[in-house]
Amino acid sequence: MEQFHYRHMLKKIILAVLVLLGLAVFSVYYSDLSRETLWERYAYPDSKTVEIDGMPVHYRVTGDGPSVVLIHGTGSSLHTWEGWINDWQDLFQFIAVDLPAFGLTGPHPERDYSIAAYVDFMDSGR
Repeated sequence: MEQFHYRHMLKKIILAVLVLLGLAVFSVYYSDLSRETLWERYAYPDSKTVEIDGMPVHYRVTGDGPSVVLIHGTGSSLHTWEGWINDWQDLFQFIAVDLPAFGLTGPHPERDYSIAAYVDFMDSGR
């Protein structure tokens, strides 16, 4: 009976490992949407790009008044601020930026997504 339990658990572990390997292979070979398709779907009429540190950075400048720079959090994009921009664009000029690897901004050329890299990125965009 104990041997049956051992074999049953071993089969579950092997199955779990195979599923994880399959997911890993799928994630490596999965084809993302092209930059052009993403731009068509998610860019605003006033969206622009500027090259910073070797990557195309998506940003937009909208509204009239004193300038406010909007920086999104992790796992987000400049689209996070759409409600704020719509409600307050008559009083402020908003400058919103997609950080590296988020929204429509390209990946960091060195795949460096540390806090220090984001600080350097914001500093180099002055």
